[in-house]
Amino acid sequence: MQFGVSESTRHWGKYRPGSLAVYHNDRVITFRELDELVNIVSNKIENQGISDKRVGIAVRSKLHLLISIIGVLRANKSAVILNTGLPTDALGININDTKISALIFDQAQRRLAGLRRLRKRKLLDIEDAILEADSDAKRHHVGALRQPSDEWGIIFSSGTTGVPKGIERDQSSIITELLGWSIELQLNRDTIFYVGRPIHYAGGLVLSLASLLVGGAICISDLKNDDDPEEAWKDYQNVLRSHTLAWAFFVPDQIRSFVKIAEKTKTPPAGAQTILVMGAPISGEEKIKAAQILGSQIVESWGNSESLGTITEPNDLTTRPNSIGRPFLTDELCILNDGVSLAEPGEVGRIAGSDVAGFFRYSSRPQETDRVRRNGMIVSDDIGYMDKEGYFYICGRDQDCVLINGKTVFLSDVEKTLRTHAQISDCCVVAKPVKEGMLSLAGVIVCNPGATANEMVLLDELNRCLLPPVQLSQIILVNEIPRLPSGKQDKIKISNLVDTGP
Repeated sequence: MQFGVSESTRHWGKYRPGSLAVYHNDRVITFRELDELVNIVSNKIENQGISDKRVGIAVRSKLHLLISIIGVLRANKSAVILNTGLPTDALGININDTKISALIFDQAQRRLAGLRRLRKRKLLDIEDAILEADSDAKRHHVGALRQPSDEWGIIFSSGTTGVPKGIERDQSSIITELLGWSIELQLNRDTIFYVGRPIHYAGGLVLSLASLLVGGAICISDLKNDDDPEEAWKDYQNVLRSHTLAWAFFVPDQIRSFVKIAEKTKTPPAGAQTILVMGAPISGEEKIKAAQILGSQIVESWGNSESLGTITEPNDLTTRPNSIGRPFLTDELCILNDGVSLAEPGEVGRIAGSDVAGFFRYSSRPQETDRVRRNGMIVSDDIGYMDKEGYFYICGRDQDCVLINGKTVFLSDVEKTLRTHAQISDCCVVAKPVKEGMLSLAGVIVCNPGATANEMVLLDELNRCLLPPVQLSQIILVNEIPRLPSGKQDKIKISNLVDTGP
């Protein structure tokens, strides 16, 4: 298959050499420069005689991560994209699962060079490779043609329920997904896309690669903390001073924080034409408010790293604000009411879709693969329903669905109600056992700055807004919600916090 991000980078490097490809930390990278940087990595892999098909990439700089991924692909290797935010032991598990013995790393990840599995193996310091490169090192490298079934790479899940799983994707599934994004978002050579999340996760990765595929540009910044909303907001506004953004991508927690920051400053902020939000549930009310305060159209997408996806259009905010949209042009989705049978419109079940262009398997996790891939379908952990017009709605994840006093409760619905309280900045609700066969709900709460909340008083106020059986038995006030490196709430730590108290 003579078509992909490596080939498009080479193409635009030749035919649009002076055009913006990447705006990184206030540095302009043209397509010619991007292509040359990719060649450095590709040639270095070839010169070092790396024979392993899979090459691990553990690089913190978003620019260096991007050129490492494309460079590995140009060398006709499989890109194993590791999450540098994980502890060393978790990264070691990922490395063992994916069976890599060659690694691209940077100064921030030198800790990995000493891992037992990587001793006496091929290691490439991306920063040294770029600094040492001469003009000859930038020569074009032409790898072998990739076939549709060839392994493209491995992307890791967010690890919401434990150690992240390696998701094996082939060339066909990735290209289908990138084309799907390009079509749905109408990306083109004039598009500038601000990617406000790390690109070692599927969301930031596919949006970055889809933009470059069609000759568009991306804006990426190395923040001290990608989950710090103040820092992210400052960077976003700074980029908007020099670029007209067609798109920006953020997760719901960022959107909620941005709305509060914009309201606090009381000055109309600059904004991208359209903000794409995905990664966790967000209510219609929150999307409508964000559009009003942030001055951008709001489009929501639901999806998973295994390749399923839906997307809304701007006018859906008026007609069906709580919908997560319709399937991508490249996807075929449905609702399974018992994991097997097709549900009727309005009937709640698991969101599922055809596995034709989906992931192949989880690395070294055959039982997990069998659980998700069934009868030609990919069955997600997300619970929702489809209306008569074919638009999808999400109720929550399977792990967030609990039975309280005989009633099914989605914890995300309780959290949505809590967020409307004037004193609450952030929250997470978990279920905890009170006695055999019975559960109660507890809330971990972050209050707004300046709030003078007493736990018992606030608990009483919150329960007035909640009807049985979803009233809380306990709340714990914290300065911040424990989070995974992906930015998602760390449910394991939060549950432990509720069990043990502050």
